[in-house]
Amino acid sequence: MSAYLDPPVLWPKVGRWVDKHWSHLIADTLEELHAMADKIGLRREWFQNQGPTPHYDVMEVTRRKAVAAGAIELDRRGFIETLRRIRGEHGKRRVESCSEVKREGSVSQLQQETTPL
Repeated sequence: MSAYLDPPVLWPKVGRWVDKHWSHLIADTLEELHAMADKIGLRREWFQNQGPTPHYDVMEVTRRKAVAAGAIELDRRGFIETLRRIRGEHGKRRVESCSEVKREGSVSQLQQETTPL
């Protein structure tokens, strides 16, 4: 399982939490990301899938659990390089999925397959 964490950053206010350090938990695949999340006790409803990279936002205590469970801590540069690689792989999978769906002609399936990662 390959899951990664960026360095923690202090956010003044996120929801009800004030002055907490947050990190992003990402992985090579959605399956690996959700497996790590399950392993460290994150709820699926906390999954962030609105932007180009699926992730979970984690506070320091959960970050430590992820590291203990095998997540790889990256510096800022390493995290950005990993993001680019993952985004490229997700993009390739999306294109392949779109090509398959276009041949089958299913618009609703195409919409499901191209949901932003």
